Amino acid sequence: NCLIVTHCRSVSIDKRKMLRINVTNVLTPTSIDVLQRGLFEKAKQQRDSQFHGLYAEVFRADVLLHAYLLCRARNTHAAGVDGISLADIATYGARKWLKELESDLKEQRYQPKALLRIAYILAEGKTVARDILTLRDEVCMTAAAIVVEPIVAAWLASLLDPTSPRSRSPLESDDWRAVLETSSLQMRRRVEPRWLEYLANVSHSDVTAALSSRIADPSVIKLFGGWLTCPIAIDASKEEALNQEIVATQRWNIPEGLPISRILHCLVLLQSSIVHQNRRRTELGSKAS
Repeated sequence: NCLIVTHCRSVSIDKRKMLRINVTNVLTPTSIDVLQRGLFEKAKQQRDSQFHGLYAEVFRADVLLHAYLLCRARNTHAAGVDGISLADIATYGARKWLKELESDLKEQRYQPKALLRIAYILAEGKTVARDILTLRDEVCMTAAAIVVEPIVAAWLASLLDPTSPRSRSPLESDDWRAVLETSSLQMRRRVEPRWLEYLANVSHSDVTAALSSRIADPSVIKLFGGWLTCPIAIDASKEEALNQEIVATQRWNIPEGLPISRILHCLVLLQSSIVHQNRRRTELGSKAS
């Protein structure tokens, strides 16, 4: 069971405005580039090692600022359930707002809010639903993705062998973003016949267990666990959403379009690959005996 705490409304919108805007014009600061490259290299070289102390990297001032700038560049939607918009943050003072968020994360006071589900009516009359984060949650998710994605990229690539002796291993690349993109595509093709079946049966514990196998920081695992169980619902008023008064059952799904969605999909792929490898070992062992 979970809390159903979402405001839903219909909005007529052109499909082109639903497209995610390009954020490549937001330059990565040197300090964050060094952090991400370091994590990627360590994950490549120490394939069985676990990462400790990552939570402190998530609430670093430069990481949170970069996460905020990325969110500001791609944010074209309404405010979340707390009603706070980018304009409100600008009026309040972005650096002050980020400092308060940093303090809440550091002192373990941060708690994710419910997703705001809005029904959009497209130009052709089709209705689609979109789940909107509060900006506070979006910045936190983006900061976590900045830290965790390089590790997941190396982990995915380590499970992929070159298709032939002449093939280039993804781990030979220094570009962790390209490695994450190509490795996730290759892994998806490898498990494609069983993807939908596996996705239908995966659980929150499967995903957090996969993450825990490489990240031994309980505070990071707690963040992802909280985001995975964020309440989602329809037909609740904004007041009910903020007061968390409506209770119902939430079905499992891997959320789309969130800053951590790519990590979650990669973790599902990793779990699927591990299950497949264990199955193959069992089959080969049975044939050998």
